[in-house]
Amino acid sequence: MRRHISVGRGFTLVELLVVIGIIAVLIAILLPVLNRVKQQAQQVACAANLKQIGAAVTIYTSQYRFFPNAGVQIAMGDMIVCWPAYLRKLLNDNKKVFYCPAQNSACEWKEDAPGAVQLAQAEHTIFGYAIGERLLLSGTGRGAGTWFSYGINSAGATGIPPYQRIRGTGAVIYENPPPFRAILSPFLLCATSVKSPAEFILVADSTPKGYNDFSIAPNDPSLNVPNDQLIGNVHRDGANILFLDGHVQWHLRNEVTTKFPPVPEEAAKQRMWNSDNQPAQPW
Repeated sequence: MRRHISVGRGFTLVELLVVIGIIAVLIAILLPVLNRVKQQAQQVACAANLKQIGAAVTIYTSQYRFFPNAGVQIAMGDMIVCWPAYLRKLLNDNKKVFYCPAQNSACEWKEDAPGAVQLAQAEHTIFGYAIGERLLLSGTGRGAGTWFSYGINSAGATGIPPYQRIRGTGAVIYENPPPFRAILSPFLLCATSVKSPAEFILVADSTPKGYNDFSIAPNDPSLNVPNDQLIGNVHRDGANILFLDGHVQWHLRNEVTTKFPPVPEEAAKQRMWNSDNQPAQPW
């Protein structure tokens, strides 16, 4: 009995091209979906970071009554950033909490991160640093400081000078050179003076550039100068925002930024930045 062996027919060139075309179409369909999933995961991780930062702020203000100062002025335009150094001690020294995974890796809080390098001395330990640790710097001039993911609302929505009171969390200004002597009032905000914690912007995604990354503001207080403390747009053209009551909410950037000088039509947005929950004044 003769056994017949059939030889399988190979794909023709046309069939191969059809298969390749189908695969290419599937990839084109799936890549945007996978990218959206990745972005959503980054946004969720960022929100979790902010919630931990909010918990640390709650502990800090319950102990000290005032918010941690944003920065220490050591020279004209040169600042040592303080609030992350204070808060990380309440987070088991977890620096990863201060990095949004959607941001440039340069924003990671590491000893070898890009930017100016200055090591902490004994006089800097009162700001939360350890001797020999690299200081977080705001920089003198664009690109001269430390890159960072998050900024604190230190100034609020300000009106035309002179500013009457601190409406953001505030910042202590110190004399230079050391020893640093704090001028505590009126540069720090007492936590109990915030009228509406659920509406008060505390910390949010910043716009990293190695200069003034640690503070956010609705506008720049200098006329005709672009805002170098602009809130971020890293998450779907918007930012995750931590409010003082501990909740995190996503907003488009234009939903929280304001014109300068302030205009009455933007009063609702201005209130979100001010501890007294009032619009910027004077008009």
